[in-house]
Amino acid sequence: MCSTVAKDLDRPYSTQLNKTMTSTPKKRVLILGPIESTLPAYQKFLKEFEVIDYRATSRTQLITDLQEGGPLHGSIHAIYAAWAGLTKVGELDSELLDHFPTQELRIVTVCSAGFSPHWDLKKLRSLDVDFCNTPTFGAAQVADLALSFVLDGFRKLVVLDKITRRIGNTYTVREDLAFNLRWDRESGQYVKKIADGEDGENEVDFAFGHDLGGVNLITPQGKFAVILGFGSIGKLVGLRLNAIGMNVRYVKRTKLIKEEEEKLGYKAEYFSELKDAVKNASVVVLCLPGTVDTFRIINEQIIDLFNHTILVNVGRGSLIDEKAVLNGLRKGKISHFGADVYPEEPHINPELRQREDVTFTPHVGSSTEENDNATAKFCLENITDVLLHGKAAKNVQN
Repeated sequence: MCSTVAKDLDRPYSTQLNKTMTSTPKKRVLILGPIESTLPAYQKFLKEFEVIDYRATSRTQLITDLQEGGPLHGSIHAIYAAWAGLTKVGELDSELLDHFPTQELRIVTVCSAGFSPHWDLKKLRSLDVDFCNTPTFGAAQVADLALSFVLDGFRKLVVLDKITRRIGNTYTVREDLAFNLRWDRESGQYVKKIADGEDGENEVDFAFGHDLGGVNLITPQGKFAVILGFGSIGKLVGLRLNAIGMNVRYVKRTKLIKEEEEKLGYKAEYFSELKDAVKNASVVVLCLPGTVDTFRIINEQIIDLFNHTILVNVGRGSLIDEKAVLNGLRKGKISHFGADVYPEEPHINPELRQREDVTFTPHVGSSTEENDNATAKFCLENITDVLLHGKAAKNVQN
């Protein structure tokens, strides 16, 4: 998504001010990060507020621009943070908030459902400022991605694509995988056999295509899938996994009531404990938020209960112990790992990157045009309701 940004000669990507002379001064709204300039909700918003369209180049630069004489100095009544609005600023912590003019600040909105546990929401509350995220408009898109990871885990689609592109002959690809390559679990790579018969476990008479260097492709039908975190995303993941023939289990603090279970449209078995749910499960999908309670919930003890299990993380990177996941892959406890989120994001573990039993996407679970526009519209309307109509903010998290 792109937006029209005025570039200050001395400070590129700094600010774009939209000012209209009226008898009553318009309230000032700070826009952090890109917003689709042609979005009707934004066009309307520009007429109702004095908009400061700002691109933060660093935390230091933002703090400098908030000082007297800087382009952001003065009253700010609302802050709109786009998806990447705070990327170069870091945490919205107490130190940063000390530099904002909070006397007239009423609401801070972010265009995502998730947010950092290190943001100082308590301080915002003490200042009588509402902090609002967005509903999970992108739940279906995240569930789609989770399904693609699961299918790749069962059918090794990414590996097959890579080798098929390289060789360019379907017969040769299947024969190469069945007769000439073997799966090396330690390195997570398909490697050439040193000599014929080195590893007789994957010798077959005909290269049907189900044998990938000793790893047999299997169907998800009839297998068990565990969903950890059964909110809007988790329920839609369950719907998709049920559609491909899997038996769904969900882990939640409390069991769904009968009416909620009926609304699912599929049968889902409840477990209160993860350690019980993962036994004999072929798939575990993580849809939890990142909190103190969920930190490294997938650890060595849990992975030891796995048996060639496909692990998928579309929740938060902090949910997994990466070292334990690597060890699980090497031991065969984990047969495939699909991830859209990472513990040290934006950086991805280099050891995991070398493995062919791991599939990555760059935190794009809900990244579609429709979701981008829906979250922007929600945040803009939330600000408008609070500042112009005196309504209570929606989706307040503090």
